[in-house]
Amino acid sequence: MNKFLTILSGLMLFSLQAAELQVLSAEQLKAKVAEITQAQNKVMLKGSTRADVDQLFALYSDDFVYRHDVYGGNYSKK
Repeated sequence: MNKFLTILSGLMLFSLQAAELQVLSAEQLKAKVAEITQAQNKVMLKGSTRADVDQLFALYSDDFVYRHDVYGGNYSKK
């Protein structure tokens, strides 16, 4: 979980596309973690839609790549 929070905080704090650096408070960061976790869980459920995936990926930076070590998949926003 700590690794996830570290990665997530890096994603939320730094974006190559951002004009300004946005620093989140601990409460804001926790809220973002909860929002992303909820969106991830929704995508994993039977009956999830393309819109659910789009909503999840909208929360990530433009250069985000999800790497699934077990299945060997790399998934980007592109």
